[in-house]
Amino acid sequence: MRPVLDRVDNQLFTAIQQAQPLLPRPDCDALIERGKATTVQAMSLDAIHRSGLDQALAHTCPAR
Repeated sequence: MRPVLDRVDNQLFTAIQQAQPLLPRPDCDALIERGKATTVQAMSLDAIHRSGLDQALAHTCPAR
């Protein structure tokens, strides 16, 4: 189990680093929405998991 968690941690940290430059952009909200839509489709997320994704990303972009 530990190797799986380590792999997921590394993937998560890499994704966060890659997203950093996008967060201050004026189109941050649109980018997040497109990413969520892609994820929902690619992973065939049900309503509960879509809701969790929405909640997890709700405050990703800085308030304007």
